[in-house]
Formats: sequence, C-alpha cells, structure tokens
Amino acid sequence: MYESCLIFPRDGWHNHAPSLVEYPNGDLLVCWYSGSGERTADDVCILGARLVWGASEWSAPFLLADTPNYPDCNPVLFLDARQRLWLVWLTVIDHRWENALLKYRISTDYEQALAPR
Repeated sequence: MYESCLIFPRDGWHNHAPSLVEYPNGDLLVCWYSGSGERTADDVCILGARLVWGASEWSAPFLLADTPNYPDCNPVLFLDARQRLWLVWLTVIDHRWENALLKYRISTDYEQALAPR
C-alpha cells in the first residue's frame, strides 16, 4: 500500500526539515531547505518537488523561496480551509535563531504548473 523512494539523488548538501502536502487532485508537493549548512550558511534556500498523481518519479527540485545572503530554514506546507496553499518558513538574521523572521507565501494557483504560483 505504501512505498518509499528518493525525491532526488544524494547530493552532499545539507537537506533538512521536509514538509509534504497532498493537493485536492492527488498530486504531492514536498519542500525542504538545502544548502551548505543550516542557520549559519547564507546559501540555504527552500526547494520543492512535485509528484503528479499516477507518476512514478518526482520532478526535478525547484526553488520555492530564497532570501539572498541569508539562510531560509524550516519550511511548512499546508492547505487551509479555503484550499489555499501556504508555505511558511524562517529567514535567519545574524545567524541566530532568536533573530529569525517568519515569512509566508499563499497560492491559489498551484495545481496547473510544476511549481506553485
């Protein structure tokens, strides 16, 4: 009934804190943060990939969020009661968790394209 698979080949980067959501049409969207480290690495961004309903392989990873020169970490995906897709994450300022900014994006146009708009 369940199966597991790699979303992308092992790449040597720090890939952490995934979140997964199922769209109303059955597609899956996953996100995670990726970079050379965590809160102290300024190249960390939020990536995503999509598994279309009935497909056997995930899409290539795509960029969901990146604040240049700051680490973006700990993403969360969810659909609200109005079926809007939310992405919530932290941008770490001054490499300290206590200085992190909470950010979000909301999409109502996420089922047609590979990456949500």
